[in-house]
Amino acid sequence: ADARVALAEPLQDYRVLAAADPYAAVQTSNASMEIDQAHRSSRGRGVRIALIDTGLASDHPELRGRIEAQRNFVDDDARRFQLDRHGTAIAGVIAANADNGQGISGIAPEARLLALKACWQVQDGADAARCNSFTLAQALASAVELKARIINLSLTGPPDPLLEALALQAMRAGIIIVGPASDVP
Repeated sequence: ADARVALAEPLQDYRVLAAADPYAAVQTSNASMEIDQAHRSSRGRGVRIALIDTGLASDHPELRGRIEAQRNFVDDDARRFQLDRHGTAIAGVIAANADNGQGISGIAPEARLLALKACWQVQDGADAARCNSFTLAQALASAVELKARIINLSLTGPPDPLLEALALQAMRAGIIIVGPASDVP
């Protein structure tokens, strides 16, 4: 009944999308999307991509020089941030350094990443991670504040009015939001 309150809702749970063998899927996708051909036109130079996920290993050889900002909306554990696997894997798919003789080449190997940790790894040594509507809302607001051009959300969960409102705000600001095509059980 308080006129100052725009929305009250329960805290929702979300999880990151993790494949059993993500590297095989990544390589097949790059080939089917003709990423090598796309790199002749653009490699993402200067594009700021907000990665809302777990933390990531910013010192990973494939990500060296790609991380422009890091924010943690889960905890104050800088060591844990660097050890998180899912965010590291997704960051690699997006912006792994190209032509360095190591690993894979990202879809946009010259893009700048904004690493926004809103999810926490469920178990050491595994990709599974969880998030909630509060940490996701903080990360979405931060992505807008940091002037991301693209926001990547590799996660799934229930519909949420607050997250929808923040996503609409981001889109009105000209930000492209990338997420899964459908809900994966």
